[in-house]
Amino acid sequence: MILLSSDTSIKALTPALFDNGRWGYINAQGENAIAADFLEAGWFENDRAFVTFDDGHYGYINPQGKEVKN
Repeated sequence: MILLSSDTSIKALTPALFDNGRWGYINAQGENAIAADFLEAGWFENDRAFVTFDDGHYGYINPQGKEVKN
């Protein structure tokens, strides 16, 4: 797993690149929080993160990893 951080503090949910080559999220304790199912994963802001899904479409997810429909 590769952890990418924009600063030295770990945020509540942090995007991480896993061994399967997909992105997911870890929590502040370094535990898997959202499965590594994304081609790209952004930072959470206002309880939403921009991601690219496995099938290539993109959108937002909530902190539970569910797609948020606008």
